Amino acid sequence: MFESLFGSLGKSKEQIEAEREAFEKSVFPFGSEQKDKIEELLSHFYEKKNKKIDFMLAFIQGKQLYLKDRDLAPIRSMLKNMPVRFTDEQIRQIISLVILDSDVASLSEYPAAEQVKAYAEKLEI
Repeated sequence: MFESLFGSLGKSKEQIEAEREAFEKSVFPFGSEQKDKIEELLSHFYEKKNKKIDFMLAFIQGKQLYLKDRDLAPIRSMLKNMPVRFTDEQIRQIISLVILDSDVASLSEYPAAEQVKAYAEKLEI
């Protein structure tokens, strides 16, 4: 995270904007509609004591890790070590959404919350 904050030192406004756009395209290749769909799905996983921004940040960080080598262990470790305490069930749900999201070819293929939860129940991490 600090890397991204300090990584912009000495870069032009155009370079920073290009990097931001590339980042958004890697996480949300289908744009704002995909981001809205992710937010809606994540809303099924948190309780009132949780903040939706915590789940979105966990999803984004998890997806970045998953896109590197599709290994679930680093995602689980990251989620376990975040300042926000997720339950084991929430960790499986976030990881399941990362996996399912990474495999869709279009917005019309997005799973329903029940499908993500069912996938999470079978997930062994």
